[in-house]
Order: sequence, then C-alpha cells, then structure tokens
Amino acid sequence: MCDNDVDLEAGIYVFMVDAIFNTEADKNEDFKRINIGIYASRKIQMNQMSYKDGVKAIASAFKQNAATASVDKRKLFKATEPYYGGKCYHVCDLCPTKAHYGYIYTKNPTQYALKEGITPKLVGSEVIYPFESHGPGGKEIINEIAPGEDAIILLRRIEDKTSFNITTHVYPRI
Repeated sequence: MCDNDVDLEAGIYVFMVDAIFNTEADKNEDFKRINIGIYASRKIQMNQMSYKDGVKAIASAFKQNAATASVDKRKLFKATEPYYGGKCYHVCDLCPTKAHYGYIYTKNPTQYALKEGITPKLVGSEVIYPFESHGPGGKEIINEIAPGEDAIILLRRIEDKTSFNITTHVYPRI
C-alpha cells in the first residue's frame, strides 16, 4: 500500500482512487472528475476493475499489511480458549493509511480449523467485505479459517468521526 509519490519498477499494479465520502462532494461535479497522470518510457495500458474485484484487491492489500503488523498490534485470543488461546490473534485498524478504509484481521497459526463469530459495533463506518456481510455492523460475521490461514473484514468510513468495537466468539471444535 502506498499513499505518496514513488518510483515503481515495471510490473502490474492495482491502484485505487479513494472517493470523498461527504455529502458536499455529491453536489459538486469537480469531485466526480478524476485525472490520472502516469509518466513512463513506454505505453501504459489501464483497465478498470469491477467494484467487487476492487474491494477484493483492497482486502488483499490490507491482509498483507495486517499479516506483517508488529507484535504489539496483535491481540491474542484469551489463554483460556482451548486450542487457540495465546496463538490465534486479531489485528484491528480503522484507518491504517490516508484512505477511508480499515480492517479486522484474524490469523489462525494453529493446526486446528477455527470457527469464530465477530460482531463489529461501528460508528461512522460500514462493513464492505466479506460481501455477504455488507452493512452497518451489529450482526455476527462468521469466519471459518483453516489451519495456518487468515481472514479479513474490510470496513469503509462513511462519516468524519468513526469508532468501533468488536465482540468475538469462538465456536467449539467438532
């Protein structure tokens, strides 16, 4: 993820134009115009992604960001949690860049499949990924995470002031 000027090596890149979310932007046509300047020594081809593919790309980028988060940003599952305690963890960040997105990330480094329920309580944000969980929060989102795998819930700011809290529940192993 990058939100500043950089020189990039040749390759395939996905970039996002982050829309302004306030109501005044809807009233002004200048906010709907987008100019992208790319300077290169050869022809560049740009393709527009579908909304769903774009959200998946953002989720993937934030997954990488969370997976490399420092240990002090990780919140370990309670030690009393059988099989997962002290091993599985969450990383939560409401706005890790200047973009208006955040995430709730879960890592399962154990040898056991993990089924957890996460209920986000959101103010000024909404869930946009996983797609079937889209909305203002308050409903349980079920993550089923294979051993060694991870999952992410992507949040989007919709107001200037935001906050969130999560309630988690680990389902018993079967």
